[in-house]
Amino acid sequence: MRKDSPKAMEFKHSIFKRKSKGDHRKGKWYLRLRWKDPDSGQWRTMEKQFDQRISAIEELPKLELQIRSTNGQFRSGPEMLFSELVAACKKSFYHAATFEGGLKTGGVKSLSTTEAGLKNLTAYFGSKAIGNIDEADLRRYREWRKKLGSQNPSLVKKGIRAEVKPSTINRELTTCRRMFSFALEKGLITRDIFRNAKAIHKKLEEPRTRILTHHEIDRLLAACSDSRIETFSRRRRAACKDKSTDFDQLRHEVAATNLFMKPAILLAADSGLRKGEILSLRWSDVDLSSRRVRIRREVTKTEKGRTEGLTKRTVEALEEILQFKSTAVPDPFVFISALNDNRPMSNITRPWNKVKKLADLEDIKFHDLRRTAATILVRDLGLGVEFAAKLLGHSEGSQITLRHYVAADDAAIETVVSGLDELHRRQASIEVSNAEN
Repeated sequence: MRKDSPKAMEFKHSIFKRKSKGDHRKGKWYLRLRWKDPDSGQWRTMEKQFDQRISAIEELPKLELQIRSTNGQFRSGPEMLFSELVAACKKSFYHAATFEGGLKTGGVKSLSTTEAGLKNLTAYFGSKAIGNIDEADLRRYREWRKKLGSQNPSLVKKGIRAEVKPSTINRELTTCRRMFSFALEKGLITRDIFRNAKAIHKKLEEPRTRILTHHEIDRLLAACSDSRIETFSRRRRAACKDKSTDFDQLRHEVAATNLFMKPAILLAADSGLRKGEILSLRWSDVDLSSRRVRIRREVTKTEKGRTEGLTKRTVEALEEILQFKSTAVPDPFVFISALNDNRPMSNITRPWNKVKKLADLEDIKFHDLRRTAATILVRDLGLGVEFAAKLLGHSEGSQITLRHYVAADDAAIETVVSGLDELHRRQASIEVSNAEN
């Protein structure tokens, strides 16, 4: 018999009205009820929409009684709220990835991205019963999401309103589709609303084709140990009260002093490693003498391990890290959060942004280095696409490599055009010669 008593369940609630401009829910009253799950001890939330405040007040004791009677469990069937379906999916598969023998046995790797998508989906569908959501709602979500704009925390914090990319909306709707497939499998709904909805538009996504030239890579590497003095204006403290226009000219040094940026850039640009694979590298995966690096399958996107080669300049950059490596503190990871610290580095955004700024290449992304490596393998070294795909660790072979990584830059296009011009010139000469004979 369960020890938890239904009377011991803890509840919190709030009743409020939506006031945000442009929100389709503006003017509606909402009852938000939170309770602690007796099994997990975690707080769960549900919202319900009403036209009048008194209706929400009258519904509160009924909902509490219903939740107590089921000991905190969710309603089943089409009456289940979308927010409840989210919680059920989090419990089943939208949680941190679990591994066994290097293979993912459950959960998702990119949990933060998935959770961000679930947050937006819940904001729109949260208080609606899943049985009442149809194809038109999915299309309306797409329009609402476009108006909402990017929810990147760094942009939102600065008050910057940026356009959301079609790929982001597609990714969120793909997350939603998996949830409704789960509901259909469990018998909570009777039909697949995504089947004919035409809500996910892959053709709207424009694959990124930016690759770096050899000169631009050299500029990035030089910037890893570079610094620059910049001048910026700041209003004097005394002038802030009277809104004076007096400003002080201040000088600030922008320096890229992170020891790990150079080897990180080279591992991506020369060996084609993903950022996550680079940050997860251990010294036991690196063999500097044979110039090889092993990427364990649990850190790869395709869950397949592989071995990559290391260029001479990559080996030299890794050896520089070893010179500063402390023998007192064993640090198994190549990229650590700080010297004399064995915690793995979780992010390189700040040092990467500094390097880009110093190199005057602020339009590039770190993943462009991997795309550049793929293009060099095929275009410059003449490797077959299938072999290049294996080196890059693509599960679908040449299709992904050709579609997203082997970019047709200006140099490649010029080579093709020049080659065709020469071919046409030779063909015209042959025709003239034949006519004269």
